[in-house]
Amino acid sequence: MQNKKTKTAAGFSLNLDMSVYPRAAVMKALYKWTDVYSVSFYRKSNMLIVDFDTKANESRDYYADKQQALNDLYFETIRRDVISQTSNLRELLVGRALYATCIEQNDVEQSEKSATLSSWREDAQAILSTWQEVDT
Repeated sequence: MQNKKTKTAAGFSLNLDMSVYPRAAVMKALYKWTDVYSVSFYRKSNMLIVDFDTKANESRDYYADKQQALNDLYFETIRRDVISQTSNLRELLVGRALYATCIEQNDVEQSEKSATLSSWREDAQAILSTWQEVDT
């Protein structure tokens, strides 16, 4: 893992080995810095050279920003690894939760239908008994 850090005229630069970092993790980590820096990058063989140039002429701690950018990159890389390793478990949990919800909902619907049916039968008996009393 080679991370060469050099300072540009109004910012800093990172040289990232793309065999170490997934492209999506790099893009997500870089996106976090687009409000402060103008981020540009280009590729040289297997290296991605990323230039961070300040948008405004403000004094920034470039060393701290470099460290934070690398931390963001490490975080996104680890996050993607964890997501890929636990995706089956998440799918299983969501599937079971939805399955249990469907079962409970069907049970509730069945009990509501039976309650409605029994109340309808009671109402029908009441109506019939009232009519029978009138006929006699």
